[in-house]
Amino acid sequence: MRKFKIQPLNIKVTFSSIKKLDRPLNFELIVIDEPHELSLNQQVILKEKLNGYKGYILGLTGTLTNKTKNELYDNLKLDTCYTYDIIQGVEDRIITDYQMFIHTVPLDNKIKKWGRKSAYTEKKWFDNVNKIKQNSNNPATKHFMNLKMINIIQNSLSKLNRTKELINMYSKDRLLIFCGVTKIADDLGIPVYHSKAREKDIFHSFCSGEGKHLATIKMMQAGITINPINKGIINYMSGNPEDSTQKICRFLGFEYSNPQKKAEIHIISSNEEFEISRLRTGLSFFDYSKIRFLN
Repeated sequence: MRKFKIQPLNIKVTFSSIKKLDRPLNFELIVIDEPHELSLNQQVILKEKLNGYKGYILGLTGTLTNKTKNELYDNLKLDTCYTYDIIQGVEDRIITDYQMFIHTVPLDNKIKKWGRKSAYTEKKWFDNVNKIKQNSNNPATKHFMNLKMINIIQNSLSKLNRTKELINMYSKDRLLIFCGVTKIADDLGIPVYHSKAREKDIFHSFCSGEGKHLATIKMMQAGITINPINKGIINYMSGNPEDSTQKICRFLGFEYSNPQKKAEIHIISSNEEFEISRLRTGLSFFDYSKIRFLN
């Protein structure tokens, strides 16, 4: 405001501290940035705070599934007033064009490190868990087995090794690597920035263009601008389209110094249908003609 010589306004910024807002809310406009990130509990708290509010409310998000859309309408009466999707953004050169490569690898069937006394390979342990899931009619059991399979995939040795191969292949390029768990990020042998390694200097220097490689989890997947960057590796992608799109969009920022930029995103997946199906759901906001599966 000082920079642009704007008169002081009644502006308050909050997200996690919604419950601390004082009623009545006397703002002319309330902007909810990334409302898809609001938990159901935060939505309920905000609904109570908005009771009696007469001003305008604007939600801004680039990733909105039908499930989240219905939740925001039911809880906050937020409805879609304007849409502008990724395909339009690429056509209008608001974001850069892209190409995705899905690298499918078989789960490791040699090294035993899973189960009691590390008696199983990741492939055998995955099959055992999947069999329990398929033979159960209990929703809670199926959900628990899903979580176990996700854990195996996130910690997969095969996926770790393929990620390392790609890092070596593109060693001369700037790379941002998203992982599912901190152990895999740490095992890549490159600088990391995650919940257990919050080195702000590493984070800021990479975002400003210094450093070749950086591995992270979720701490750089939303609201972060990284320049220059046009190549990335995703070791683990959830089946949530909102979460997946936020990760991929870190690579799609338009760069005036490189107007012909075309982002190249490499996604590592096991060849298990469980993960491939989740991955297809996670990529539902993107143009499938730009996605290529590799063995």
